[in-house]
This record gives sequence, structure tokens and C-alpha cells, in this order.
Amino acid sequence: MSRFMNQQPQRASRRPQGFIGPRNQPLRTRRRNQQRQNRNNANSLAMTLSGAAMSYAASMANPFTGPLSGVPSFPAMMTRKAKFYTCGSFQTGTQGFGWIVAEPFYAVANNQAAVYFTTAAYTDTSSTAIDYVTPPTGLSSATTNSDYVSTQFGTAADDAVFRVVSAGVRVRYSGTEVNRGGIMVGFHDPNHKPLQGSLFSDVNNQEAKVATQVDDKMWTTVLWKPVDTDEMDFQTAFPSSVGVSYPMGVVIVAEPTSNFQFEAYFNYEISGRNVQGKSLSPVDITGFNAVHNAIQTSSAMNPQVGNNGKLVSNVLTIAGHAMDALKVHSSGMSLPEVWSHWNTVAGNAAPFIEKVAGLLVPK
Repeated sequence: MSRFMNQQPQRASRRPQGFIGPRNQPLRTRRRNQQRQNRNNANSLAMTLSGAAMSYAASMANPFTGPLSGVPSFPAMMTRKAKFYTCGSFQTGTQGFGWIVAEPFYAVANNQAAVYFTTAAYTDTSSTAIDYVTPPTGLSSATTNSDYVSTQFGTAADDAVFRVVSAGVRVRYSGTEVNRGGIMVGFHDPNHKPLQGSLFSDVNNQEAKVATQVDDKMWTTVLWKPVDTDEMDFQTAFPSSVGVSYPMGVVIVAEPTSNFQFEAYFNYEISGRNVQGKSLSPVDITGFNAVHNAIQTSSAMNPQVGNNGKLVSNVLTIAGHAMDALKVHSSGMSLPEVWSHWNTVAGNAAPFIEKVAGLLVPK
């Protein structure tokens, strides 16, 4: 008995709550493990999205290699999911100024210009307005590999209709190391106003833009997102004119005749009595709302430099938290309890969860 009575009381562990790994692990390893657990907590919430909503979010965030998807809005219907694209190269002109613009509502047909871009023969300067309505010297265009022409869409019984699911254009430097330099600005007009008539300074002053030096060969990516309900409806006609179109692209000031690579991808749903290869587009109104709140409020959908896989993860995580907000609030929790719940399950993710879910949870 004396042996037990002489034992010293054990001191309470100083390890913080939620500590991962043995005490003798290096600090870097412990921090890495904690970060991994935080990511797993956040990603588990994204799994509350339905398959249809997750596919839609992934397509919006990565139209290039992301999944074919429908828009999970009402009503459920049979549609063909299609991905069309155009890839190539363009150049800054003789004055070192160049640009590329894209329009998803034309790219569905292979006889309409999906993109306009400058070539080495372009002579305008950065103080000259972008003009693709009256094409100046050195301006070119490209169409997608779509298997439709514009006359196949319309209001007649045999005509098809289409709606844009997602779209994106990305650009990177592909010239020599000797000539590498300058500035590249990716932009997406927040109201989908055309870039026709815009100056380089107009684009560079936009809040929703990314400006980067032409000092590496990373992609600068610009993603399309709908800004009104009409843009999510099925379309029977194309924009009324080129001059009211092309709200997204990249402008560049660099060495004269510098080379750049571009990829423009466009994802659609196509419907009609003669459309082949259709599959069900299921309805998930709650998931649809969560994804759209994530898309509109998250900087993940703004022009970016880098990997689109990261964008997919960000959008899915934010949309998942928005879904979690709805579920938690519907359980009868008060708003303070909701905020507390977010901090518990997502840790450092709480600030941007509040930003997204504030639109969803009644106050």
C-alpha cells in the first residue's frame, strides 16, 4: 500500500485540445498534421452537397478538365452535356500590347468566333481601346470544335436550345527567356458588359481582376460566372451583336511580338427533340443555391494565377459550409450557436463561412 501512497500525482497534459501526434514529433510535422485535420474537417462538410451540386461546382471552378455537368435547377430534364474548346497561341503586337477576349454564348457554334486575339501584326498601343467590332490590322479569331452550327439553334420544332454551364479562358507566356517580361491582367466584367472600347487602364483598374508579371509560365485563368437569371436559362438565339459580347479575357503589355499560349473551354447543356446522347439533369435546389452563393461571394472564382484544382477545392469547401449553415439553422439553433458550431467544425475556415452563409441564414 505504501508503494501506491508514495506515488506522485500526475500532472495534467499541457498539450492543447485537438493536439495530433506524439510529443516527440517535430513541430513542423505536428503543424502539418493539424493542417491536414483542418482540411479534412472542411472537406467532410463539402460532402454534404449532392453529386449533382458537387459536379456543377467542380465544372464552374475548373471548366478545362472538370466534369461534364448539368445545372441542378428546376425542372429535372434530359440534356446533352458537352465540352467544346479552342486552343492556340497569340502575340503582343508591334507596340507590345496584346489581348484575348472570349464569349461563351457564341462558342457553342463552330461558325461563330469564340475568341478574338491579337497577332504580331497588331499595331495599336495600350492607350488604344480594344476593338473587335471593326477589326484592326493584326486581329484574329478562333472557333471551337463544336459539332453544331448557329442555324441548328432556334425556336422551331426541330431546333436545339443551349445553356452555359461553365466556361474559362487561360493564358501563359510561351516565348523565349530573353524576351520574358511585362504585365498580364486577367479580367471578368462583373456585369458582363462587353470589353469593346475598354482601355488597358480600364481593365487594370477593375477590382475583380488579377495582374501578374510575365515572369513565369503559370496560367492566368479567368472563369465565367452567371450574373443574372437570363444567363442560366436555355438560349434559342445568340447575342444581338458582337459589340455587346465578350465580357472576359486577358490583356497584356510586354515586349513586342511576345508569344502566349491560350486555352478556352466551354461547357453546355443542349436540349431538343433531335439532340443525341442526353442524360438526366437532376434537381437539387438547395445545393444549387449553395453553389451559387459560393461562386458569387468567394474570391476563388475571381481571375487567378495557378492551379484550377485548388479552385475546385475552395469552391466545394465553401459551398459545403453554406449547406452546413442551412442544415444547422434548420435544426433550430440561434445565430450565435451557428457561429459557434462553425468554429468547432471548421476552425480557421469560419471567417469565409460567415461571409457565404450570411446570405443563406435569416438574421
